[in-house]
Amino acid sequence: MIGADLPVDTIEIYMKNINPAMLGSAVFWTKGGGAKVIRFSHAQMLADEQVGSAQETVTDTGRTERVRMGTASLFEAHPYIKSKMKRGYADYIMCPLFGKFIPHGAIAVGTKHAVGFTDEQVIANRRLQAPLARMIEAEILHENTVTLLSTYMGRNAGEKVMDGRILRGYSENITAVIQFADLADLADLADLADFTALSNALPPEQTIAPLNT
Repeated sequence: MIGADLPVDTIEIYMKNINPAMLGSAVFWTKGGGAKVIRFSHAQMLADEQVGSAQETVTDTGRTERVRMGTASLFEAHPYIKSKMKRGYADYIMCPLFGKFIPHGAIAVGTKHAVGFTDEQVIANRRLQAPLARMIEAEILHENTVTLLSTYMGRNAGEKVMDGRILRGYSENITAVIQFADLADLADLADLADFTALSNALPPEQTIAPLNT
């Protein structure tokens, strides 16, 4: 984009995945500052900086949003856009990244050029949508597969399976600690003598709750 003489000062890519701890991730690039990757937890996605943001609107609706600073845009009062204005940004465009098998993502480009993006530059930026969406979908599907395999097969197992270590009889030596836990003291929840009796007497939700405390 820089090589094509587009006045781009920041590029942001937002992606959602399937993970019990992390709802999604974002790649932030700034001119002169390089790139960094940030992962968002479920709680962070509900923070004030995200709720009602252009990012949330684009990923939820699949609609492109543009914020020209100083034009009474719907998003100008939002904390994230306010921070952009303070850093000198004049124009900010966010476009959806559509995936067939993953939640919508988004790409945002911003410029500090006083007049913002021209119509031709907006079209040039939007040409990235389709090819970038395909690349991100492939990456997210791979990450989701590794996460699901590791969740049900054990830590790091997903990456090993995806690396092709699936031959029958494959093994490796590891250093591990084995813990034996006595569940008999859970009786105070329902005056039952042991966990077996507890699990037989209570509904699943109440049985799982003390295990997670």
